[in-house]
Amino acid sequence: MDTKQLNTQMNMYIENPFASPTEVAAGDYFVGRKSVLKRMHDYVVYEDRICNYHIVGLPRIGKSSLLKKFQEHTLENHYNLDLIVIYLSLDTCNSSDEMWENIGRGLRKELKRQFGSSDKYKVFEEELEFEDVDENNIDYKYVCSVALSMKTAGFYGLVLIDEFDNFSSIAKKGTVGQIRTLLSGPDYGVRAIVASRRMVERIEKEVEGAINSNVSILAAIFANGHNLESFNEDDMNEYWAAISKKIDCNVSEKYKQEVQYYVGSHPCLLNLLNGNYWNEQESKGYISDDDICLNLSKDLINKLHDAFNWAVWRDMEKWHLLRSLILSTWGPDSEIPNAEFAELERYGVINKSEIISEPNGPIRLAISRYFTEWMQIKRYILPFGDEWSKAEGNMRKIVKCFCGDMYQGNEIKMISHLETKHIDTFEKNATNPKFTAKGRFDSMRQKKTKAINKYPDMSSWTIDYSDPSDLPEIFFKREWLWFEQVLGKTWDYWRDKFATINEIRNIKSHNNEGIPEVRVELAKKYCHEVNERIESYLAKKSTLNVYTTQEPL
Repeated sequence: MDTKQLNTQMNMYIENPFASPTEVAAGDYFVGRKSVLKRMHDYVVYEDRICNYHIVGLPRIGKSSLLKKFQEHTLENHYNLDLIVIYLSLDTCNSSDEMWENIGRGLRKELKRQFGSSDKYKVFEEELEFEDVDENNIDYKYVCSVALSMKTAGFYGLVLIDEFDNFSSIAKKGTVGQIRTLLSGPDYGVRAIVASRRMVERIEKEVEGAINSNVSILAAIFANGHNLESFNEDDMNEYWAAISKKIDCNVSEKYKQEVQYYVGSHPCLLNLLNGNYWNEQESKGYISDDDICLNLSKDLINKLHDAFNWAVWRDMEKWHLLRSLILSTWGPDSEIPNAEFAELERYGVINKSEIISEPNGPIRLAISRYFTEWMQIKRYILPFGDEWSKAEGNMRKIVKCFCGDMYQGNEIKMISHLETKHIDTFEKNATNPKFTAKGRFDSMRQKKTKAINKYPDMSSWTIDYSDPSDLPEIFFKREWLWFEQVLGKTWDYWRDKFATINEIRNIKSHNNEGIPEVRVELAKKYCHEVNERIESYLAKKSTLNVYTTQEPL
């Protein structure tokens, strides 16, 4: 088939073949996860019993879709069990009373639908203590009675509880113990699979009036589970095969590589990118074009960043893992607590053992190469809490303050002035243009242009793209009359300190070993001193309402 015929065929196909990134994937839109489904089924459903299980995964990773598929799969493969499976999302419950009501009503309704005409169902009704219960007043005791009667009659019930993170906000004193009793008692014929962003023990600690916030009583009954991550290789092969079948044409390997660069194998991000790009293109032949290079619109890039924010970034920040996440992509690993490394792996954001060699040092991918590069640029702007990063962030803050005082916040004017101001003094004997003020500013401008062209939400401040050595050399040394009020002492006092900070920082960022610990601690001490001086000055300025970090003029 020639290109013209291919384009004609592709243009005849109108319906978008990609699943919606914001809806549960069902039917032929659900792909992959075969190994996960098998693992769940092998553990949860046996010939003579059912067990509790826990699915952990970040937002939009596919937890709801997986639960719905498991419900369908289990009802088709439940051996000889008289089994019912119901689905409940806690984001629809405003209280634990509503949760029990939904569980009780769901179990009873599904039992009657599947087995209402059987003799075993008659046994169930005879054993049930609340036959004439008010359907508007179903409580925990009623659910327990249903569960007891089910076990006596030979029925089993599996409750799939989605959005379990909301349990901590709807539960009241005693609800934790009730859940444990119901789902672990040998006389009850009900068990549950819960799906959440966080581990059960984290959720339980947030329950008001919990028996002991330091001891989890739910973790033991949900000890077995699966950390739901991005698609694996088999899942991705199935994903692209399904798309090829829908469009009746093979997706090119080049297109797959382009998509992989932007979003990796994250299900939601995959469908968001592919689905939106499909809608934007008049000709659909691009998807089978071996020479395709994706040209994402600014609107689509913004959608990707918004999605990444609520799928990954937001929770990493909320759970105080953001610093470790960003550090994990460029090092050094020694500054990341082992427990936080483990959490990042558990959520499937990184793989600690997968390190890629790059000219500028090893990196570790987080979700995708595109977002890894984005985070590596973000490190220039965001302080991550350690003395090294705080020092970099504080130095940029104080230079912005200098810009406000001396140039009314006009960064362009400041840079233009400083590029030529010291040519006859500090730069008189300069042998390498890249280490002059103009050379350093040129490098910053290039980084900024490249970053903003690729990531429109990046900072518009040029100095936010400085290297650690740039600010002391361009500003502190040459404009000491102003910066002396911030740092105190003399430039001679600070010169060697900044040189040590820069030296050790560069070595550690490339994960080079063999640095004497005394040198590392010395550099940290100097960073701490820098931070104390700058933060003290900014605090005084803030009380006078004269310090601002607004966008440059």
